[in-house]
Amino acid sequence: SVDHPSASGLYVVTSDQGSVLGPSSSHPLLLQADKVNKLSSCPCCRRQSVYCQPSSLCQWITHLLLACVLSLVVGAVFWDLPSSDPLLLQADRLGYHYTMMCVVGAILLPLVAITRTHDTDRLAAESDIRSNLYSRFMYIFVATVVSGPASMLVWVGFIIPAYAMTGLYNQGPGNDAFNPYIGYMLVYLCTLQCLVTLISYLCPGRLSAVLLTTLAVLGLSLVCGYPVHRHDLPAPLDTHLAVASPARWILPSLAAREYADDALVASAAQHICKKNQVQRQDIIVQLPCPSPDGLAALSYHGLQLPGALPLSLSYPPYVPPLVLAVVCLLLIPAAYIFSSHCYKLKNRRRNKY
Repeated sequence: SVDHPSASGLYVVTSDQGSVLGPSSSHPLLLQADKVNKLSSCPCCRRQSVYCQPSSLCQWITHLLLACVLSLVVGAVFWDLPSSDPLLLQADRLGYHYTMMCVVGAILLPLVAITRTHDTDRLAAESDIRSNLYSRFMYIFVATVVSGPASMLVWVGFIIPAYAMTGLYNQGPGNDAFNPYIGYMLVYLCTLQCLVTLISYLCPGRLSAVLLTTLAVLGLSLVCGYPVHRHDLPAPLDTHLAVASPARWILPSLAAREYADDALVASAAQHICKKNQVQRQDIIVQLPCPSPDGLAALSYHGLQLPGALPLSLSYPPYVPPLVLAVVCLLLIPAAYIFSSHCYKLKNRRRNKY
């Protein structure tokens, strides 16, 4: 018979002789009680999923506000770059792109990616998976797809304010640099987020995930060509690790747009050189500054296309990072299932002793 629920909220099954049936028994009453327990746990799971939605929304709003604040700080540091560095002597344009991609962007990655891999939602999902409500693959697939638009909004809030404050979009006759820059940065940040998520699912805890992903992002950012010159890198790093670095593919493409002739000519036309003066009938006329040589500056930093790219491909530079992102997305369910089975084996060995 199926008795009343016990103190733990589960129903206890006893045989006709009064003995309690164990979980390994195949008695029909035990199977019936198992179904009753699963049905009784469904409202609890539903209430838990409903109650966790406000906290998830607050967490997303916090990430978005933090991204906007960090973007404003970076924009204040690199304010009006065409006016502050018109002759390309300080490499502030490259410094801005590297700061956004590999310094400040790396600060947001643990918040956006790692907090979703080791939080209370994963524990609740494991409980539902043990109850056979859905599979691990379905959970990780839906969680990855649903979190994509929210993460992209956070990255857009991080990209736009700083780029608008630098004034780099207002170069050239068309002033159409905003959309390509947002596209390149979204490809880079989303690819790096997929890679960090994959590594985080393979780690046992949040601290180990932060340490391992920090080392991975640091290694990939060092081979992008700006902090360490390409010719100073060891040959294995410049040929093998650079292929897997999204920054190595995206940074030269962004630098090529900033150092293009039309952008530099439009920037130089807005400034007057005090040393470049012509006297006409006792009137001193100040002429515009000559535009600097962008190709020479890119060649000096080792970022001139196509030599700065790790491989000579006929595809656009954003295609290899997208391929890396797709590969990471395909490996994320396998990494989640593998780590879950490892945790199960570890817990079984611990329970034996």
